[in-house]
Amino acid sequence: MFFAYGFIMKVVGYGPAAFADYIVSVGYPALLAYYILAVEVAGAVMLVLGLWARWVSLAALPILLGVAFEHFPNGWVFSNENGGWSYPAFWAAILVVQILLGDGAHALKSPSVPSVPGLQAVRKWILPSRNARSDRSVVQTQT
Repeated sequence: MFFAYGFIMKVVGYGPAAFADYIVSVGYPALLAYYILAVEVAGAVMLVLGLWARWVSLAALPILLGVAFEHFPNGWVFSNENGGWSYPAFWAAILVVQILLGDGAHALKSPSVPSVPGLQAVRKWILPSRNARSDRSVVQTQT
């Protein structure tokens, strides 16, 4: 969806300058438009390939939260006139899940990047290891 909205609609359809003009017309700096385009186009490719999925998701999350905030006055359902906030909020939630999961098993291996502090503890709490039962039995046996 990032690629469809970023490249097909904003780069090919409107053009980057027209998209920047729109961003300025709703009260944001033009530089934000180019940040959005970069994250949506390059980030989409990187997410599909599994390169730095956690970091790309962290970069994209503020965009989706901002879109949800902008659409909040239009109501919840995205099919409302001018779009509601449900669809961008859904994608923001998906990005949070991707931040917690990181690169998948079939992802291209990205060069080492430092992990987000404390994220491993949250990940272990949400996704207990498959050997959690055997881990507990080992601890119990040793005591």
